[in-house]
Formats: sequence, structure tokens, C-alpha cells
Amino acid sequence: MHKRNYGQSITNLLNVGIAGYCGVSQSRVEFLYETLEAKPEHYEALLNQAHYLGVNYANDPSTL
Repeated sequence: MHKRNYGQSITNLLNVGIAGYCGVSQSRVEFLYETLEAKPEHYEALLNQAHYLGVNYANDPSTL
């Protein structure tokens, strides 16, 4: 995704094209990598990361 800036394009699409269109003024995209064929420990780490992001979303200056 980094080679051709796909991540930036997807982020822009989701934040501006979809969230902005729907009237959501605060949004942020977070990619969780290595989701296929990973060890159970990695999935646990991804779930913890997703939980942390959700719990702390309102306090994150980048979403204000």
C-alpha cells in the first residue's frame, strides 16, 4: 500500500469522501496489517490495538 500511496488514497476517500459527505466532522482511518494467516498472538494484539483506538478516540487530538 505504501508504494503507490494507496493508504493515503483510501484514508482520503474514507475521511473526506464518505465521512465528510455523511456530515461526520471528526474521523480517522487506522490500518491493521497482517490480518491473514497470522498467529493467534498477532490477532490478540490487533484486537487490543482496535480496542485502545476505540476507547481513546474522543481524546485523540488528531480527531478534533
